[in-house]
Amino acid sequence: MSNDPSQKKVEASLSQPHKIQQLFLSLRMLAVTFLVAGIILVVILPFFSLSKRDEFILLIFYGLVSGSFLMARARSFTLKQNKTPKH
Repeated sequence: MSNDPSQKKVEASLSQPHKIQQLFLSLRMLAVTFLVAGIILVVILPFFSLSKRDEFILLIFYGLVSGSFLMARARSFTLKQNKTPKH
């Protein structure tokens, strides 16, 4: 076992696809969770005494917030991948 720096770089570059796959799997699960929560929200909303306009506004707001959260998480994942460690 040598401590050759070039060997460590090769090992690090080989592990990157696995990390990226794990990060996007996490994002996919988060998106599915938001989708299921949105479906539950659509089913539950008619039981509240809200007007159709208020229901629509609430669903649009939920969609925008969950979409923005997913975009922010994806951006943080990509920034984390592009960040180079300082030695």
